[in-house]
Amino acid sequence: MQLPIRENFGLMPHGTDITMYLVLIPFVLVFIYGVYLRLISYDGFKSIKFLLNPALLDTSLLIRNVILQIKIMRYKISGFMHIGIMYGTIILFFGTLLIFIENDFFRFFNIKILSGGFYLLYEFLLDLFGLLFIIGLIIAIRRRVGSLKLKRLREKKEYFATLLGLLFIGVSGFIIEGIRIYITNVAWAKYSFFGWTISELIKMLRIDRTVLLFTYQSLWWIHALTAFSLLAAVPYTNLIHSFLAAFNTSYKRIREPVIYVPSTPFRILELDAKPELEIKTGFKNVAELDTNHRIAIDSCMDCGRCEESCPATSSGTLLSPRNVIQKLRAELRYMPHGNIRDIFATGILSLEEIYACTTCGACLETCPADINPLDYLFEARRAVANMGKLNKQVARIIANLIRTKNPFGLPRSLKESSINELKKLGAKTIDEFPEAEYIYWLGCMALYDERVKNVAKKIVKILIKNDVSFALLGPEEVCTGDPARRIGEEGRYQELAYQNIRLLSKYPDKTIITHCPHCFNIFKNEYRDLGIKLKIIHHTQLLSRLVSNGKIKPIEGLKITFHDACYLSRINKIVEEPRKALSCIGLNEMNRHGKETFCCGAGGGNYWYEVKRNKKESVLRIEEAISTGADVLVVECPFCLVMLEDAVKTLGINKLKILELSEVFKTE
Repeated sequence: MQLPIRENFGLMPHGTDITMYLVLIPFVLVFIYGVYLRLISYDGFKSIKFLLNPALLDTSLLIRNVILQIKIMRYKISGFMHIGIMYGTIILFFGTLLIFIENDFFRFFNIKILSGGFYLLYEFLLDLFGLLFIIGLIIAIRRRVGSLKLKRLREKKEYFATLLGLLFIGVSGFIIEGIRIYITNVAWAKYSFFGWTISELIKMLRIDRTVLLFTYQSLWWIHALTAFSLLAAVPYTNLIHSFLAAFNTSYKRIREPVIYVPSTPFRILELDAKPELEIKTGFKNVAELDTNHRIAIDSCMDCGRCEESCPATSSGTLLSPRNVIQKLRAELRYMPHGNIRDIFATGILSLEEIYACTTCGACLETCPADINPLDYLFEARRAVANMGKLNKQVARIIANLIRTKNPFGLPRSLKESSINELKKLGAKTIDEFPEAEYIYWLGCMALYDERVKNVAKKIVKILIKNDVSFALLGPEEVCTGDPARRIGEEGRYQELAYQNIRLLSKYPDKTIITHCPHCFNIFKNEYRDLGIKLKIIHHTQLLSRLVSNGKIKPIEGLKITFHDACYLSRINKIVEEPRKALSCIGLNEMNRHGKETFCCGAGGGNYWYEVKRNKKESVLRIEEAISTGADVLVVECPFCLVMLEDAVKTLGINKLKILELSEVFKTE
């Protein structure tokens, strides 16, 4: 049997390879110029060093997010589509590269790599992955047109042209292969199983050999020119995300194990010691963004998953995380031409838009490219705060924090009154009980909101009944600074944080218990940037432990569903603990639960000021809870509790009761 080999340019006129490279030159030049423009927009030489720095590559993220595509594989159809297109492109590219190496280098040394068993495997793999490539593209196109069209996918000519161009390359490649197999009639043709199938169809058509040869050569050139055109288009179109998203999803981040920790641009204690230190917070144009943030913007594939999951978008605010990234991406494209515009002065981003964000993290959780719109929204808020352009509602919150150390603006006497009520139940302050194992951090809601005061009372009763060694901090407890930081007032946040740090530093051996996910998150993940690492647990973790030990039991006969707090479930990955606490009851889960929960609308400071909405997030969530048939909605956050109770009142619903997790358990 003849040795199987690959005949390169076998059916093309002599000199085709040289002509092809001459034709390729202008396409390559266009590609190189596009890359140059992109690098300029990413900060020039600095961006090259950044992209090529192996220290920034997280191998585990590379394997998980790029090679195995774990994040996108959560969505089965999208996952299969993406795997087909991605690996189809990679294998077909390397198949073409091997032809190039053999024809333009090895042939001068009489070396043939595409021969024998290796060549047969090569043909089989190229057909297999070429077929997956085509199937993936057909799915991608069908999801943009007709009855299967997804609302989140935009109708843009660029996207259709790209997909159709890639599909043409895949289909024409198989037709070319089928004609080649039919004309050459080699014994090993069946290893190219799909190409061979096409050749059998051609055989049935009985087309003249001269016509077939002309068709082959014409289609070969059209196929090549289409491929060259798409190559040249990569730096100018959405195709660039294929490379940048791979980097962005493999880039080392300090946020693990939580999905997002805001940057700490300065520390006011250092500024006091060194007033000459330069402070850089926020951004007013894309040129002020770091290299990694610029690259992340260009990683966006405009898939709309962030927008689809965003509670602010769902409730009808002006905010769409997709639009934020896409608008910044457009600005990035202007940069190499010297057009650097103020994003606020030009109306690219508006105050209403950036303050509609609830900072729930749903956008980042769902983004296949691991782009974080929160980064840009946080920094935009910081820029607004620095410019002194906060609206009256937001400015009032900051004024309250300055004057009374709480966002309500309420006097210290009310705080003292709340603490005294808890002391009447048997609680002690830390100065009265210094040997306590735990410090129960009450937070502003439990100190000033009547509804949440009842939650604190219930938790105190549970702790006392189960002999948990705890104490309250007392009136010296002030706001953690979370509202100020989410609003963009970093300095005000740090002033409050340092006041708490000085207080908590006196008790390094104590573990803090808090029922507020926002207090929990900022203590656990954000105070560490200011020099303290606190031991902290959320009360759901403690309640879960008490249930497991048989120390507390729930009220019987409840038909419940559960609402996960964003800052607990999604941002801090505490999902199972509250469910273990409720395991002896059983619950009817809402469609969006766990890390895919839907925000109540209070996050990001939204609890303290009004944002224009068509329908509040809390109302949307109550409607979802009702659909489960439950008569009790259990929550684990004081903000969720108040927001969802207000939504129930707004809707005039009597059949759904809102309870905080602690209120589900017996204390009598």
